[in-house]
Amino acid sequence: MYSLENLYNTVNSGSSFTVKEENSDKTYTIYKLDQITGFAAKEQNDNNNNILDGDDRNILVEKLHSSIMVLDLKDWGATTLNGSYYFANMSNVKKLILPDHDIAIGDEFEFSGWNSLVSIDFNHKCTSIGKSAFRHCHSLPSQEVQKLLVGCTSIGEAAFFEGRSITTLTIPNTVTTIGNQAFEACIALTDVTFTGTDADKVRLSSLGEKAFKDCYELVNFNLQTETPNFTSMGDYCFERCHKLSTTAVNSNILPRFKGTTINQGVFRCCCTGLTEVNIPSTITTIKNKGFHGTNALGTLTFADRDGTLTIENSRAFS
Repeated sequence: MYSLENLYNTVNSGSSFTVKEENSDKTYTIYKLDQITGFAAKEQNDNNNNILDGDDRNILVEKLHSSIMVLDLKDWGATTLNGSYYFANMSNVKKLILPDHDIAIGDEFEFSGWNSLVSIDFNHKCTSIGKSAFRHCHSLPSQEVQKLLVGCTSIGEAAFFEGRSITTLTIPNTVTTIGNQAFEACIALTDVTFTGTDADKVRLSSLGEKAFKDCYELVNFNLQTETPNFTSMGDYCFERCHKLSTTAVNSNILPRFKGTTINQGVFRCCCTGLTEVNIPSTITTIKNKGFHGTNALGTLTFADRDGTLTIENSRAFS
């Protein structure tokens, strides 16, 4: 059973790593792994140094990906980890060892599709987590995700999409943006807490479209402190968070929100936990389907206001 730990160390030491196809005479040697931006391979005894590509390359990629169980990047020197899709869909990897220093994870689906990943070895700061970085990592538990959030400033689009084993999240006050679909379909997620103090407030500025959509079990969303920069909640941000509580909405999300518009479908189908809504005077517009399908909603209160409140159409609360 090959491990990328062996592959990485072998190639960096100037040697080679050979893979022989089953039921074939073809043997490939990986002779270059340049900052893990991909790999090049050639057939043995190929004096022309022809780079392997096309179907043959795809076969080799598939064989390597299906064999690797440990990915060891401890000695990675760069501060940005960008593998240009090289690592995507390694479905048998169980352990990821990240570099021994602070890093940023790029926008290249770095570790997406790692269905078996359960452990991350990392003791530094991950300053940003890029697009689809851990998308479809169904087995990655909450405590391993927490290691990645320390010191993080931005969580990219679909970064943890369908993180089915994430049950709780503690998001540090360093995080300013959570991208579109970042935690969409984290179906076991029940609690989200942002850390902060009165002296060092939560710095969140925006939640992207569908950021927590289809988190069916989400009950608590605790912002803890004032959020002076929190001005944007994208369309369908909490759609189908069926159990999102009245306390989460009325004591945390809406009073801490500094924007003026509740966008389309933000609380759509929050259908069992939300029984009462208090609309602050700072809200001037509620867009289409803002609270559509909140079937348990029994009390709707509008704070006194000097200006007008625009409700786009009758489906905002229907």
